[in-house]
Amino acid sequence: MKSSLRISVSATIAIVALLVFSGGCSSDADEALRAAAPADVGELELVPGEDPEQLASAEAPTGWQPTDDPLDEALPMPWPEGYKQPFAPWYYVRNAALLCAWQRDNPPSENAERIAEELFDRMLEFTKVVDGARFVVYKFEHNYEGVTIPRGWTSGLGNGSVIAGTVMLHECWPDSRYLDTAWELAAAYGVEGPREDLWFARETPEGFRWYEEVPQTESMILNGHIHAVTGLYYLWDRHDRDPTLEDAILRGAESVLAYLPAFRRPGQINCYDLTPPCHDDYGPARTVKQQAALFEITGDARFETWQRRFADDMGDR
Repeated sequence: MKSSLRISVSATIAIVALLVFSGGCSSDADEALRAAAPADVGELELVPGEDPEQLASAEAPTGWQPTDDPLDEALPMPWPEGYKQPFAPWYYVRNAALLCAWQRDNPPSENAERIAEELFDRMLEFTKVVDGARFVVYKFEHNYEGVTIPRGWTSGLGNGSVIAGTVMLHECWPDSRYLDTAWELAAAYGVEGPREDLWFARETPEGFRWYEEVPQTESMILNGHIHAVTGLYYLWDRHDRDPTLEDAILRGAESVLAYLPAFRRPGQINCYDLTPPCHDDYGPARTVKQQAALFEITGDARFETWQRRFADDMGDR
């Protein structure tokens, strides 16, 4: 199904988008690839029933059992050691998936359900609702690329991860609070930035939709944008397949196709973001997997091609 909100991407826009960042993140050897990149990425379609972040297929944690210990001691995957707050979106979604995996393989457990509820409640403590849209907030000061970001900042990566995790909790322990909150988190994708209040979604100068991991820098971090896209997919796929969500997901996926040539450095690790000069991605294997995930949810073979390119560039690293 194609939403009426969809936009077509012109050849001029795509070419300009790829050239804007050529100075910072791509080598001279990449110019030929840039010229050969799709002049028009076209319109994509969503494939239902996929599991791009491998949440539904997660296996129950070996040796873990739900206990009546406090949340931080009872989680199957403890919060990252040394983190600046007792909540991290990526650990939230993994814990939700692991709790569900345990629940699928075992009789109903009051402790497991309680841990799920407390995990959800902890997440709520690290969110803020603005005009009906809920944003994940980080309650610590952050420094990125020389920009000091005051506590209370938000991130598309955070919202995407928390949406996916909350959808998983709802699948295993149906509760209207979970689903209602997931929709509030999804509403943040429609909040237009930049602005003074919280935001992470914006139109690039070339007309593409980008979900910023660090909005204050507008640095176009690839990892955060893709997690925002694949996280939102879980809500779309499992609840009504709403055309507004479809549009937000597909426009995000189209943006990836348009900008991937600017992230790639043939024979080298890909760029982490599009802030000059290029910074090596600290997790290049993740970039490879994310192209596979986008291929799963769109069926577009170009993502499979990019997966191979990034894998070849990474080599044995």
